[in-house]
Formats: sequence, C-alpha cells, structure tokens
Amino acid sequence: MHRLVEEELKRVNQQMSTYIQDSEIMRFNVSRSTDWFSVSIETVSVLDLSLQISVVSDGAFDVTVGPLVNLWGFGPNKRKNSIPTDEELETARAAVSFKNLAVRLDPPALKKMDPALQVDLSAIAKGHGVDRVSEVIRTHGITNFFVEIGGEIFASGMRVDGMLWQVGIEAPLDFKRSIQTIIGISGVALATSGDCRNFFESEGQRFSQGMQAAYGCGIVYQG
Repeated sequence: MHRLVEEELKRVNQQMSTYIQDSEIMRFNVSRSTDWFSVSIETVSVLDLSLQISVVSDGAFDVTVGPLVNLWGFGPNKRKNSIPTDEELETARAAVSFKNLAVRLDPPALKKMDPALQVDLSAIAKGHGVDRVSEVIRTHGITNFFVEIGGEIFASGMRVDGMLWQVGIEAPLDFKRSIQTIIGISGVALATSGDCRNFFESEGQRFSQGMQAAYGCGIVYQG
C-alpha cells in the first residue's frame, strides 16, 4: 500500500507542482504559446473546478495568481524578502485573470489568452492529492484510514480503538508549535490556513501568502 500511495503522490506532483520544472503545469507556465496545450485529464479536471470556483467567487479564488505569488517570493523562486515596486506589481497584476484561461476536457488541454499567464495550484492541488490517495486506499477495501498532505486532511472510519481520528490544531501565534485544541473527525475533510509560517517582514510589517498555519502540526493518532 505504501508504494501505491507514493506512486499516486508522485503522479500528482508531476502533473501540478510548481516546484518541479518539468511538471505539466510548469511546462504550461513557461510556454508563451496561446494554442491549446495538452495535459492530463486530472490536471484539466482540477483547473475546470478552479474556474468554476473563480466564477462563483467573482474572482476571489484565482489560480492564475502565479505571477503575483512569485513576485512576492511565495512561489518556487528564491524569496527577496523585500516589497515589490509599484511597477512590478502593475506588470504582474496585468497577467492575472482567470478569464484568460480556458480548459478543454476532450481531449484534455489548457489554453492561455495571455502569453504571460501562469497557474499556481497551491490552493487546490494538495486537497486533490488527498482525494486521490484516499481513492487508492478505498479501492483496496480499506475503510478506516487517515490521509494528511501539508495540512490538508481526510479521515475515514474510526481508529483501531473505536475512537474518532484525532487532529491537533496548532496555536497560530505560538512559534513553539504547541497545540491549541484537538478535534475528533470521521468522514470529513479538513484544511488549515494562516500566516504564521510562510511570511517575511519588511520595515516592521509582516507579509504572508496565508499558507497553512498548521502545516506539519501535531496530528494526534494513537492506535
């Protein structure tokens, strides 16, 4: 089972990670072509859902935010720990718009209307990875399991002792990573987010992408 889970996670990363230079999404990002770009059906499905969320949220969720994420130093590029200039921000914002991204399910492909468009799936790919790993486990007849990828969680069934799966939520302002509270879950997914891990300070101000506050937090599993 361990090997199957590792293989599925590798496939997800090879499709959607912005930290792997030859992943599908990175090859799409560096391409300046405005023609259809072939990718896997999994990548297209995630982006199709992303665009649906962008529409219903009126753009509050937008996976084309890649240029801004990289500019602020929260992407794969080395962080500068400095505030971007107004000119840099204006240039990056001009390349951000989910309306400039198109998806095609059959055959699966992506298309950018702006050559500078870049996709960052950090807000949705880990949850997708949790779903895929969970499905791998289910297909082998296992109903009691717990999956966690960087603060994204799904719990199914019960622990071996019959209790709910226990999740420790990290105290958001405690850099010693103490646990604020523990909750029991089953049959649900859970995601955590905050600004106390991935940030930099400049001139007395903190700047953060709002990444997982509970990334690597104490997840209590006994049994």
